[in-house]
Amino acid sequence: MPLHFTGSVAFHFRDVLQALCDLYELQLGRVLKNPMDGLALYHEDQD
Repeated sequence: MPLHFTGSVAFHFRDVLQALCDLYELQLGRVLKNPMDGLALYHEDQD
């Protein structure tokens, strides 16, 4: 199951998140800068 992150800090440290996910054998999902982007994606998927 992928791990998703939202926010500017996560967005700018995406490479660190990816390295940690690789280290702990986790799957990095979406890393969005703006929470509204995730909300829009969610509602697009519901149609």
